[in-house]
Amino acid sequence: MNAGDESTPGSAFADAGGQGAALKASGAESPALKTAGLSRAEALSIALVSLVQAAGLGWAAWRLPWAVWTPFSCAAGVAAISHLAVVVSVLLGHPRGLTVFRLSALASLVLLAVVSLSVVHGGAFLVAVYGPLGEGLTAVVAAVWALFFLFTGPTAIWGLVRSRGHAPRLARRRAALRLSALSLLVFVSYGTVTYLRERLGASAPPLASGELQELAASAERQSPPSAAQRPISIQDVSTCARPVSEAQFTLFVTAPPKAGSPGEENTARRCFQGPERSAVLSQARDHLASLGAAGPVVLDWVLGVQRLTSVSGLLSSLALRPGLDGLCHGTRCYLPWQLLARGDFAVHQPLEFVGDLRFGAELALLRQGLASSGQSEDETKLYRFESQNIVLRDGEARELRRLRPVHLPELSSDAGQAQVLRAAKLAQDHIVSAQEKDGRFRYVMDPFTGAERSREFSLARQAGTLLVLCELGERSPEVERAISRGLQFLKQREIVFAEGRMSALAPETGSRRLWSSDSVLPLVAFARCRSRAGELYDSTITRLAAFVLEMQAPDGTIRPEYRFPKTRAKLGTTRVAPGAAIDGIEPLFVSGQAALAFVLLQKDAYAPPAVSRAKVREGAQKAMDYVAHRHWDHGLSPFFFIEENWHCLAAREALDVQRHDRYETFCLDFMRFKSRVILDANESTPVEFVGGHGFGAIVPPHNTGTSGFAEAMAAAIAVKKARAEELTAS
Repeated sequence: MNAGDESTPGSAFADAGGQGAALKASGAESPALKTAGLSRAEALSIALVSLVQAAGLGWAAWRLPWAVWTPFSCAAGVAAISHLAVVVSVLLGHPRGLTVFRLSALASLVLLAVVSLSVVHGGAFLVAVYGPLGEGLTAVVAAVWALFFLFTGPTAIWGLVRSRGHAPRLARRRAALRLSALSLLVFVSYGTVTYLRERLGASAPPLASGELQELAASAERQSPPSAAQRPISIQDVSTCARPVSEAQFTLFVTAPPKAGSPGEENTARRCFQGPERSAVLSQARDHLASLGAAGPVVLDWVLGVQRLTSVSGLLSSLALRPGLDGLCHGTRCYLPWQLLARGDFAVHQPLEFVGDLRFGAELALLRQGLASSGQSEDETKLYRFESQNIVLRDGEARELRRLRPVHLPELSSDAGQAQVLRAAKLAQDHIVSAQEKDGRFRYVMDPFTGAERSREFSLARQAGTLLVLCELGERSPEVERAISRGLQFLKQREIVFAEGRMSALAPETGSRRLWSSDSVLPLVAFARCRSRAGELYDSTITRLAAFVLEMQAPDGTIRPEYRFPKTRAKLGTTRVAPGAAIDGIEPLFVSGQAALAFVLLQKDAYAPPAVSRAKVREGAQKAMDYVAHRHWDHGLSPFFFIEENWHCLAAREALDVQRHDRYETFCLDFMRFKSRVILDANESTPVEFVGGHGFGAIVPPHNTGTSGFAEAMAAAIAVKKARAEELTAS
């Protein structure tokens, strides 16, 4: 046999012609690494790569499965063991080392096939359930698959090529092509079958505007509202006479029942079904006309139904679209908005060792909540359904999607302007009603249960609420009273020190540390509210301004902490010796809030006479210089920004007192970036997401991020006008 001939796996280990002895005698190979056909470097490389693969796949088999003994965990475990066997056999110079390497390659390919089938199944499922949005989710899943392939595929190919036998090269290529074609056919067929099986079946077209108006008119003819009303429970189950299916029309009616009335649950929730659309709607109109409930009535008209069959693990958590899909277990159902209100879409925990990673629904728990002892075998199946959600109120029908209005008037129209003003009034009234007797604003209220929570209280949030109320609140006794109580609450958390020259706010008494983030935004609120409260808090404004200036470092940043040397400062005290500002990482948002405070304090309406205009002007200049030249000076600055809304607000306020060209440019650059993450109207963006702030329609946009963009956009428009720049360019 010539030296260039390919040897079989068995003959590759033969010590032909005394070659192994010569190598051993020369010291070129260690006795433990004399596997025939492998050099020392190649043996070490194979052992190292196999060890890494064994560790990674073993961890994945043990920690990643979402159920015990899944195909993935079994395949990953076998592959991990085979890679460990490669490490041992190669390092010990076993004559079958290359054979073991080949077997580990085959185990990796089997694992890759299992993962690939899972990806195909998951992708087809996501596209069937989520439509165009599922295509984006599938792209993410495919990217994860690509990373997994890079981890396992090259090593598997290396093992097959390195240990190949006598088969002619052309025959090997033909076999590889046949295997590839067969695999592609299997994957495509599997994905197609999954898509067709998981696709939502259509059962009814949406209710037309005429039908909605008839239902709204019937609801308007309710009897006079009772003085005592029981709120709708988000835990109650809606029960139908027959399972929801494509063979019939189904309409759920939910109304607030009268307290103490007989059959409260039946009055609150009704399910109307039948083979005739008109008959179902007629029954619903008669029921609405006979209701003695007050308040809005919620309708859910079933549009499509699909039985949940093969979903498990991670896919089961994505089987229901938040706010769009309801769930039925036989004849008992949870409505789409009800699941959202219950918080059932942040329950599934795929990885036990990551406690905060929770998303999606837990079908097993929902099944338990819907289960009934009297159900027959055919009624124990799970079905998801999509519904058209309508709210009937004051003789009008409003269609909602994910609890948000679907049809909104153009903002430029009279109706749009009226709706904006109404929204502002509702927000103002909510803020006023959310204030407690001591002046503190409640931070969280569950809109469905009315439960309140204030444990997230912070001085910055208190100040931010007052800032908005002073800027935009109407001049009514209720609003003025809320502002006065809120400012007094902040005033009561003031610690005066340094012989009365400075003060800072603290959430509680007896602290040796004061945080700049607790005082900077309150300074902005006190200054902005001066036009409402008058000179009552001038001394506090003067002392807080001195403190924030003290916290400013020479480079213009705001230091995070002020520490007293020995004593603990009590609220209101003036006998505390001065401390020192401690260098550290600047708190988020504080630099923009400090710049805004320094700019406001240069205006007569917001600054007491005792405030040194020269010092605050110098502080504003240093703050804006730092942000304009150094704050975001790195290689990634052309690509993304953190939340910098406060700088735009400061740049707008500085237009008439202290303009800074590069600072204004920073604001406009930030807004150009933000415009990239605003969801535009297209086929992959749900209508209720349009205009929201987010990196895609996978996760519903948050109101906080969207509102922050809106306020910064308004400020940027003012800056662009002052610079005589085109407003529609970005």
